[in-house]
Amino acid sequence: MVWATILLFKKNKKVKKIFDMVKYVKQNYLYFTELYRIYAKNLRNDYVFAIALQQINGFVGYEKFPFALPTLPRDCEVMEITDKGLVWKCKDEINTVANQDVHVLNKEIYDV
Repeated sequence: MVWATILLFKKNKKVKKIFDMVKYVKQNYLYFTELYRIYAKNLRNDYVFAIALQQINGFVGYEKFPFALPTLPRDCEVMEITDKGLVWKCKDEINTVANQDVHVLNKEIYDV
């Protein structure tokens, strides 16, 4: 499974192939849910991207983080996001992280 909450990519031939396949999977989602034995029929972008990546790579593993991604819990408030990192508040304590990928569960960051 891959997460597709936010995608960052460079436009190139490989990325075009991925997005073309994503479009194809979305158009034929019911077929792919049967093929992959996905019982929930609602369209999920993480499923679409996982299927597209597997189709493009010929059912061989695809590039992904080789480690568990640090995750910021839902009850933490993101206060600032920069190119170098982020600042968050959790349980009345302010914390920072720099030069590190972090999965933020609280998606209410539109005012930051």
